[in-house]
Amino acid sequence: MQAISPPPTHQTHDLCLMTLGTASLESVTKGIALTQRFSCFKGCAHCCHYPVSVTLLEGVTLFKSIPSNIWAAIRDKVKVAAKVAEETSWEVAALAYTPCVLLSPENTCIAYAHRPLQCRLTMTAKDPWSCHPHRLTEDHFLQIAPDVYASQLNRANRLAGFPTGSAPLPSVLLQAEALCRDV
Repeated sequence: MQAISPPPTHQTHDLCLMTLGTASLESVTKGIALTQRFSCFKGCAHCCHYPVSVTLLEGVTLFKSIPSNIWAAIRDKVKVAAKVAEETSWEVAALAYTPCVLLSPENTCIAYAHRPLQCRLTMTAKDPWSCHPHRLTEDHFLQIAPDVYASQLNRANRLAGFPTGSAPLPSVLLQAEALCRDV
């Protein structure tokens, strides 16, 4: 495993998150919403059954946003999901329709305000029923400028002293826990 620096200080962390342009992302989303009617709604959660890859900066941000009592409740599930992610291809994982480790019993994200870029950029204007991986068509999801935001996310990771690139969410959450515990 590659050695990485400890989590950034609070100020550096805030700076890195600002470089992601969350306000810009929200304005782009709203701008597209004016011309495109999204059919996503709270509690649908079909997209929350696809494998998600995150950067270490996203993982640390997510980990820090999860209350300790909730982390304690989901930690074993995260460990199992990390092991499965290591042994399973993306395609097999998607077809397995396994819920995200951050999906609550109410079908809402327990870290919604800090959700990963991949989650922020995935939406549909089609029937949400069709988002299920067994019914999905190639053009179903709208991806809003993923390359622009991915490059910004890599920049933020470099500013924080983290490596660029991503890995499965459960694995990165465990790595973030170890980093935050060691500080």
